[in-house]
Amino acid sequence: MIRKIMFCALTGIALCSCESVIYLNGIVTDANNVPLDSVIITSSGVKVRTDSAGRFKFISMAGWKHRGEMNFLFSRKGFIESRQKLKINTDSIAIIILKREK
Repeated sequence: MIRKIMFCALTGIALCSCESVIYLNGIVTDANNVPLDSVIITSSGVKVRTDSAGRFKFISMAGWKHRGEMNFLFSRKGFIESRQKLKINTDSIAIIILKREK
């Protein structure tokens, strides 16, 4: 801790606290459990996309305003958008199921 403070004082660079980093790991599938690529996941102005296996890793420097849960928007052409409040900073993997548009 003393090294971090000395580094900040000498360089003027602010280091972030680990508590201000938020993360969420997950997978997005359709109703038939088929992984969906290119799903856009948005929260607090940050966007990420799922890979070819439907996996995503959301990491953001959100500060202190988020404690335990955040709202996420999942969207992909041809599917109904899904808004969900999910637990963050856990080792579990969120599983999101999107329904096709009719």
